Amino acid sequence: EITWVTGVQTCALPILDINEISLMPNSPSHCYLTASCTDGNTYVWDSAQEEKPIHVLGHGKSIDDQTQYDGENKDDNHERVDSGVKFAAWGRTTDRFFTGSSDGVVKAWNVRAPPGEEHVADVITLSGGISAGVFSSDHSRLLIGDATGKLNVLKCGDLDEFEDSPPRRRQQPRSEERRVGKECLCS
Repeated sequence: EITWVTGVQTCALPILDINEISLMPNSPSHCYLTASCTDGNTYVWDSAQEEKPIHVLGHGKSIDDQTQYDGENKDDNHERVDSGVKFAAWGRTTDRFFTGSSDGVVKAWNVRAPPGEEHVADVITLSGGISAGVFSSDHSRLLIGDATGKLNVLKCGDLDEFEDSPPRRRQQPRSEERRVGKECLCS
């Protein structure tokens, strides 16, 4: 038997398309809701609060900005040609959230931080836009696919240590990470 929820909450956005959605319970009766979009942003709501987002988690300009070649205004056409945020996943805790976008960056966020202070770290910067990602079930590894056809396996450290530090940017994978091309090498 299916039981339907009765109280419906609608969160509207002025964007063209949503790539990824998620929810994370944050109390017995409320949750965080996220929508990662083609405009390069992830919108975060707390169902206990108003219908406007508590955070807009932004990424940078796309690595492959196709609007530069078509002669149209970049601001008018950006969402039509850019994939935006294609990876969104919750970390080990209810406040840690990760996103990856066409800018080639995977970012870590603290959704409980005050607005403007939610960025924890740039986890990795790749040469292609982020196209997919998934954590292992124990969150010890993060698999990231990029637009260059590579899989990037990251060994996950505890990003909580960066909570009180300014945002950092990792340019190259650590030695315990394995970057693989079109074939998957598993050990």
